[in-house]
Amino acid sequence: MTGYLLDTNVASVLAPGRREKIIDAGVLAWLEGREPSLYLSTMTVMEIESGIQQLARTGSTRRRPELSVWLFGLLQTFGDRVLPFDGEAAMAAGRLEATVLAKGRHPGLADIIIAAIGEVRGLPILTRNLRHFRDLGVSCIDPFKSLPP
Repeated sequence: MTGYLLDTNVASVLAPGRREKIIDAGVLAWLEGREPSLYLSTMTVMEIESGIQQLARTGSTRRRPELSVWLFGLLQTFGDRVLPFDGEAAMAAGRLEATVLAKGRHPGLADIIIAAIGEVRGLPILTRNLRHFRDLGVSCIDPFKSLPP
């Protein structure tokens, strides 16, 4: 498998209202130009849905429907490029978590799962949070600092 796995903080720049706030329009153009080689994890889908549901809980009536429609469209667009947290990734996650905890670091379960999904499929992670993913020892790039080739 070739391409890149989007961390939630990179996937979210595609959300309505966020596109306009991107400082570097080149990142958005790069993402849009490479869509067929970009992947999402089921963990990213869960994190986005959780954020949408938190908006509902706090009474945000304007953004919630818009983001729900966007997430549905994202799932349709990515289709089979939404990668599951399967048995192989679960085993990798257990190994990654044990390694990072031994270093005294705690990146969080979501980042461990995303890292494991990327690792078992040979996909570098596109993230704005390099520290957590580097601690896990997986390939990662911050596209806002340096666009991949």
